[in-house]
Amino acid sequence: MATNRAIIHRLLYKLLNKENLIEEKNSLLSDKFTLSLAINGQPTAQTFVNGQSFYLHSSVNPEREASLLADSLKQAEDYMVFGMELGYHVLELLNRHQSARVHVFESNIYLLHMAFTYIDWTTYIANGRMRVVYNDDLKQLVSELSGRFAEMKNAELLVHYPAIKMIEDAQTRQLLEDFFVTTSSMREQGGLLDSNFEVISKLNLPECGELKDIFKDKAVVIVGAGPSVDLQLTSIKKCRDKITVFATGHITRKLVNEGIIPDAVIITDPQPLMYKQIDGVNLKNIPMILLSTASSSVIDYYNGPIYVAYQSGYIHAEIKAKEIGATLFETGGSVTTTALDIALRFGARKIIFVGVDLAYTGGYSHASGEGRRIENTDGLRQVRSNTGGMVYTSKNLDIYRKWIERRLEGVRDTEVYNTGDGAEIKGTVLVKDFMSLRL
Repeated sequence: MATNRAIIHRLLYKLLNKENLIEEKNSLLSDKFTLSLAINGQPTAQTFVNGQSFYLHSSVNPEREASLLADSLKQAEDYMVFGMELGYHVLELLNRHQSARVHVFESNIYLLHMAFTYIDWTTYIANGRMRVVYNDDLKQLVSELSGRFAEMKNAELLVHYPAIKMIEDAQTRQLLEDFFVTTSSMREQGGLLDSNFEVISKLNLPECGELKDIFKDKAVVIVGAGPSVDLQLTSIKKCRDKITVFATGHITRKLVNEGIIPDAVIITDPQPLMYKQIDGVNLKNIPMILLSTASSSVIDYYNGPIYVAYQSGYIHAEIKAKEIGATLFETGGSVTTTALDIALRFGARKIIFVGVDLAYTGGYSHASGEGRRIENTDGLRQVRSNTGGMVYTSKNLDIYRKWIERRLEGVRDTEVYNTGDGAEIKGTVLVKDFMSLRL
């Protein structure tokens, strides 16, 4: 291991000391980077990318900024850092956590040269506490980062956001944002997942495979809480005896108030307050599918039967599912993506998305009475809508849309339809009114 590390760093040393690198670096700095001093006298750098000028580190106190970044991370054996820049945040992690290892992933050789110019990393590299992984192919670099991160039992991820902002190609930048949003969310919720699973597993609830007949060979309407729900309520009522209504927890109260009693309800979110979605809603005979890591608070407030769905990618759920012979489901990170996977695995003949907008249709976050108007679009993405125009969406919603598109690749036995004016979802057929379908 030590030999491999030495070889890797010798190669990096040679690369950093190419005869023409300093000349190239100085030329590049004049074009893209401007070195200056922060107010506290430390070196910092500014860049201009994608029509925007920003600092790679604080223009006031880079060390203080690095300390705040480190504060956001838990104690760990390994820290995976995307983006070296001048290295203040890397140095802070090394000095703060004396027994930890820091793995730095960087795609810009010129920034590495600057980091090695202003800070002496010799001791950290020599004692094996710091490793630099360089690859100018961003996709390969992130693939290596994700692979190593998944293998580590006690690791924390630090994304130095300027490293993402510097990426000029919009598609590559978005891919990286998607990866980091998903990974960060999983890590942040780790404790909640474990505690919920422990509570749910002790109750020995039946697994959701017992509900397969509700879905098999049926036209399943998956009802999310998107803004377009309101336009489809009449169709649901008129076709009620021909469809299986599979409702997400967020929209269940609204459906019941409209006189629409679901055939099944699903909740997957691990947050403690999820019980509010069904508190006081009379669903005494309606089955609830609860993800094995979903909020255990739901159990005390739901007055109907509860069944557990075990998900792949969560080791405790995989072990439990193997023990009892239960089906494993792909969650995709959201309640509607999980509902889709369940409906497909249970053999739905047709799947119809209602309220699965995956966008802020009409400028609203959710169906009437369930959300808010979106006043500020800063930080949002624009994607193609079902109307042919563009619609705003969030990073998370866009990740779910892409997951659904991948999940539907190769699906042949189930017809999947989408309603409403939300985000276009490849692999689905747009229908404005699903009453026109042969249900």
